[in-house]
Amino acid sequence: MPGKPSYEELKQRVKALEKNESEQRHSEEILKEIGALFHGLFKHISDGVILIEKDGHIALANPAAERILGLKRSNIEKRNYISPDWCVTRADGTPMPPEEMAGPRAMKEMQPVDYVVMGIGRPDGSLAWLNVSAAPVINEAEELLGVIGIFKDITEQKRAAEALRESEQKYRTLIENAYDAIFVVQDEGITFPNPRTEELTGYSKEELEKIPFAELIHPENRDKVLEIHRQRLAGEDPPSHCFFRIINKRGEESWVQLNTALINWENRPAILYFMRDVTQQKRLETQLQHAVKMEAIGTLVGGIAHDFNNYLQAIFGYIQILLMEKEPDDPDLERLRKIEQATKNAIDLIQQLLTFSRKVESRRRPIDLNQEIRLAVKLLRRSIPRMIDIEVNLADDLKTINADPVQMEQIFMNLAVNARDAMPKGGKLVIETENVSIGEEYRNTHLGVLPGQYALLSVSDTGTGMDKEVLEHIFEPFYTTKEPGKGTGLGLSMVHGLVKDHGGYIMCYSEPGKGTCFKIYLPVLEVEAAEQGVEREKDEEIPGGDETILLVDDEEMFRDIGQQILRRFGYNVLLAHDGESALELYRKQKKAISLIILDLVMPGMGGSKCLEALLGMDPAVNVLIASGYSINGTERRAIQAGGRRFIRKPFDMKQMLKQVRKALDRSIDE
Repeated sequence: MPGKPSYEELKQRVKALEKNESEQRHSEEILKEIGALFHGLFKHISDGVILIEKDGHIALANPAAERILGLKRSNIEKRNYISPDWCVTRADGTPMPPEEMAGPRAMKEMQPVDYVVMGIGRPDGSLAWLNVSAAPVINEAEELLGVIGIFKDITEQKRAAEALRESEQKYRTLIENAYDAIFVVQDEGITFPNPRTEELTGYSKEELEKIPFAELIHPENRDKVLEIHRQRLAGEDPPSHCFFRIINKRGEESWVQLNTALINWENRPAILYFMRDVTQQKRLETQLQHAVKMEAIGTLVGGIAHDFNNYLQAIFGYIQILLMEKEPDDPDLERLRKIEQATKNAIDLIQQLLTFSRKVESRRRPIDLNQEIRLAVKLLRRSIPRMIDIEVNLADDLKTINADPVQMEQIFMNLAVNARDAMPKGGKLVIETENVSIGEEYRNTHLGVLPGQYALLSVSDTGTGMDKEVLEHIFEPFYTTKEPGKGTGLGLSMVHGLVKDHGGYIMCYSEPGKGTCFKIYLPVLEVEAAEQGVEREKDEEIPGGDETILLVDDEEMFRDIGQQILRRFGYNVLLAHDGESALELYRKQKKAISLIILDLVMPGMGGSKCLEALLGMDPAVNVLIASGYSINGTERRAIQAGGRRFIRKPFDMKQMLKQVRKALDRSIDE
């Protein structure tokens, strides 16, 4: 038998038992402290915590869970975790099936599941967004006891993120659909270009990010734009916007309006660019400036031409008086005729100037433009060098226009001669006609053009062509690129004036080395009709008379010439230097005066008001209007009311005498 333990052994055993009991008591105290700590965390933690049993029922929920879910703990603990009453949704708002939820996954996978975003409907109808993590609770035998779930309320973050996403979406929509080109320039490079930038420059986004911004700017504008960039980057205040040209991938120029803003891009300063294409606006501004300039030049030229008319009338009249006085064998006769011819040439030059300024009267009627072109081409073939090939393509159904046939021939011949001079070594001259319809789209890019139906005359050549600088001046009088003595520079200005006077439009397209094309648009008549032939007066003997004529003109030389000529042919002549004195004379000698020759342009009350006053005194007054300008508006209405004739200065004295006789004879017939 084993012996009894010794005293020492018993003593050791007692000490061991006391130690184990002490450790056990200590462990229990630790467990109590841990439990108290867990309870404090469970109660006061801001995240929701729930304990889920194996069957899915919620056994325990902390106060935070109540707050987040909007339910009392007693209601939470009665629910099944995967109950459809929860109305659980995914992050994208679609329903979330149970197998995707954090708790069921942790049970199935027997391992923690982190960060599952879920939306859970609250009793008040709002949606709580949760970031959920779950972990299985396992005993020492590795048996599943349940799942503990922890969830954080991320509703505000979700809303903020959604608002940010919507804001970014709106921002991107605005940027991508903006009419302006928008991009960022940083370190001289381009980044974040919108689609309009790609469209305007012709470069893709990838290409733009490899191109220095300066390369897009026209060399003539580069320094100005880069200086604005530098000032803006330095925090200065350069002009809010400017205009400059860019060069796209195809080498074409476009005008843009620039606006800039200093921004912080990826934590570094950069410039935000807004560029709007204003090419069409600039084109219209240029056309308007050109139209205003041409109108101003026309007004100036018209005024100068009127004064020259008066001087030429005096020279021409005195020469004709001298010619009448010379015998056929007079040695001075030939010299006088040469002076007369030189004066006629000067008169023709003045008529070209008046044509440019649209201050001449034309005799318009319905005409077939094709027929006028055919007649002109016959004349042209005899005068143009054979090394120039003429090609004529006329529309069979070309509509009728209302025009002066003589002026249409002048337009065509001037363009043809201009084309001939541009092809000194030969080439091809192409003449074409066609019916065209001008719509609103064409009108929007061509200043002053009215929509409607037009007959289009095109005159093209394969000559030397013109650059932009020359094109800007071709319709100005006396502008020419030809050598001295080779041209007056009035041909195209006359064409411009005639076309405008007919209510049409002329466009010129040309490039150096690629020839030139003139396109003339003439409005068509609604009623199709064409009359052929031009009324011509017969050359007949000029009879005189013994009637009394009142000659009203502010130019003393014209009064003197007129008086001499009229008296030579038997007429009695009264003279007045202005409208006021003419009215006074007519008031005193009304019964004796058979005809009044009246100049329209005079100082004082002027010819138009004088005519109105004369008609007021006597509606049957016989007036012959003399003027260097065409008549329209008030003057034409007044003349039509008086039923008398018009003669344009400067005129041949025989021509004047014919008109005087016709006016007097008409008065007698009436």
